[in-house]
Amino acid sequence: RGEKEAGGEPLKPLAGDVPDGLSGWSATLAPFISCGATWMDAPWFVVENYLYKRILELTNEPTGGSNPFASQKKQSLLDAGDAFAKMVSGLRRRARAECP
Repeated sequence: RGEKEAGGEPLKPLAGDVPDGLSGWSATLAPFISCGATWMDAPWFVVENYLYKRILELTNEPTGGSNPFASQKKQSLLDAGDAFAKMVSGLRRRARAECP
């Protein structure tokens, strides 16, 4: 399918067997689904997560429910450890400086 067709297609409810917080996302999607929102109408964050959940739907059975992005996520978190530590350290210094 072309980009125009995919962009004009309304969001659909997620399947009931998708892991990773489905019930919360189903509730978040409900107003967008009920008004017929498309990939292009809904907020970016909602659509980004919706797409991720759809990919999990497609890969759930073939992978036995394992997340196809697990190794990438793990490596990204490991690679970002120093950056997170610096950010937290900076936030702590700032909080100490601003507190009476």
